[in-house]
Amino acid sequence: MSQLRGLLREDTAGDPMGRRGLWTGLRLEQMCDRLKELGIRVCPNTVRRLLDVLGYALHANRKSLSGPQSPQRDAQFQCVQHQL
Repeated sequence: MSQLRGLLREDTAGDPMGRRGLWTGLRLEQMCDRLKELGIRVCPNTVRRLLDVLGYALHANRKSLSGPQSPQRDAQFQCVQHQL
């Protein structure tokens, strides 16, 4: 468990004092591979359970939208196109 904590220390995000908790951007397979390098063979499901015990969640990077698009968006692009 201490080796897993060591891996997580390098790639932890979140708010330890808030309700949102901690998360890591590492994939389960990446954590398994790094633990294997340390001589610990473990499957991804076990790593997932250990993360839950430690209070971590997996957090995938994803693109977020900035909100609804402006109705004039197409007109703005056409204006720029005419200026070129």
